[in-house]
Amino acid sequence: MAPPSPRAVVLLPIQPRYATPILDGLKRVEFRKRAFRREVSHVVVYSSSPVKQVVGFFEILGIDEAPPSQLWRRYSRVGAILKEDYDRYFSRCEGGVAIRVGKVHVFQKPFPLGDISPELRAPQSYAYLSEHAFTKIRGRRALVT
Repeated sequence: MAPPSPRAVVLLPIQPRYATPILDGLKRVEFRKRAFRREVSHVVVYSSSPVKQVVGFFEILGIDEAPPSQLWRRYSRVGAILKEDYDRYFSRCEGGVAIRVGKVHVFQKPFPLGDISPELRAPQSYAYLSEHAFTKIRGRRALVT
C-alpha cells in the first residue's frame, strides 16, 4: 500500500480588508467558491492590491463545503464579512467553502512574492507551493496569534 500523499500548502490572494482580520484573529473563516483539489494543511496569505505582500500564513482546522446559506448560518459570526458582500460574492453559486482558520503566523516584515521565487506571481484564485517554498516562508520571523 502506498504511503499517504503529504498535504499541500496554498498561496491564497486575499483582499486586505479580509486579510487583516485573519491576521488579527478576528476572522476565523475564509469563504471561497470552490474547494482545493488536494488536501491542504496551510494557507499562505498574500494581501492583494494595494498591499501586494505576503503577510502571514495559517494552519487549516478544516474545510466545510455546503450551500452558501448553510455556510452563512454556521460561520457568519466569525466570517468578518457583511451579509450583502457575502451574498454578492456567492450570488451565482450553488455551493461554497468555509476554510476554518487555525493558528495564525503574522510576519513582522511582510515581503513580496519574488522573495519566495523570482518567477512566482499572484494567482487568480490560489496556487500550490512547493515544500521548498514553504520552508523558506516558515523560516521568516513571525508572531503567532
